[in-house]
Amino acid sequence: MKEKEMKDPLYVFIHVPKCAGTTIRENIIRNFDESEVLQLYGNVFPFLTDIGEIRDYLESLGNKDIIKVIFGHWAFYGIHELFPNRDVRYVLFLRDPVSRTISHYNWDRGRYFNLDDITKKKVFPEGKGDFSFSSWFKNRSKNIDEHNPIDKNNFIFRFLSSKAIDYTLDSGLSWDLKLSLLKEVMDKMYFVGISENKLDVLFVYKLLGLRNFVGNMNVSTRYLKREEIRIIKKRIKVFYPIDYELYDYALFLNRKFKNKSKNFYHGLFLIWVRFYVSDLFERHWRRGFYHYHVKEFYFSVRRLLRKIFMIIREIFRVIREILIFPFRISLFLKSKFKWYKRFVWWFKSSFGIK
Repeated sequence: MKEKEMKDPLYVFIHVPKCAGTTIRENIIRNFDESEVLQLYGNVFPFLTDIGEIRDYLESLGNKDIIKVIFGHWAFYGIHELFPNRDVRYVLFLRDPVSRTISHYNWDRGRYFNLDDITKKKVFPEGKGDFSFSSWFKNRSKNIDEHNPIDKNNFIFRFLSSKAIDYTLDSGLSWDLKLSLLKEVMDKMYFVGISENKLDVLFVYKLLGLRNFVGNMNVSTRYLKREEIRIIKKRIKVFYPIDYELYDYALFLNRKFKNKSKNFYHGLFLIWVRFYVSDLFERHWRRGFYHYHVKEFYFSVRRLLRKIFMIIREIFRVIREILIFPFRISLFLKSKFKWYKRFVWWFKSSFGIK
């Protein structure tokens, strides 16, 4: 126990897609050395295909004590067993299921043109012909492997089932037993945050002692209008009964943690100021003013000059065509009529034109 207290806590973030995880991760990376953060993502470890292989990889690591944060879609509940001498603290962020789905749609639509042809078909089967939310939602539901019909649209439930329940048992459990096991696991986590609550994110930054920030990351372009979002939220909420049960339980645990933690809000204002200033700089200068104003101004001027050049070139081409048009007619008449050819010969010889 003393050995655990001497070492820094190990924070394990189970990153549910489109739940503010990328922003938290990028701000963590800014403040820690590369060796102190272990990112468990498919693009970082493409050779690891399941939780069993991830577990084997973690067991094979040499100096594991230098790791302070484990983060990723492949992070799972059970990592504490591989770090017996560390105080392992699990952190989970959840988001309103329908809002998460809409954000997922925006993300898929924004990255569509960077995908390979097979993935494009999986995301938007009609391609450029139909980028609607309804088409995306129907296709996404159709592509889900339905071991249990009730799992179909409950993305958060399916994702956490594979990360928070023993992977050797997961496929053989009913959905209601999975749900109760998930709640038990969430009870054991150090902190369950709500993505919509910015103070929860700031609390995590305070917990890790972050000082340098990069602002909000991976913010998807919003392709739906407010009225469309309102209608979609009303229509598809019924597809997420289990996700909403998990989300409501997360809200309960979140309130419970804040009621017990007297110092939860202490120091968050200063962190908010630091983060807000950094976010303004990133959005309005590095990713905003510079990219969307300075660079856009440069490319706009370049496009304008190209258009002016093309117009001038077209004007000269038309003038040239007008000037040579009589000669084209003359050549045509020469080729068709002998009398015109004789007339041209007589005209040139009479006026001394060569």
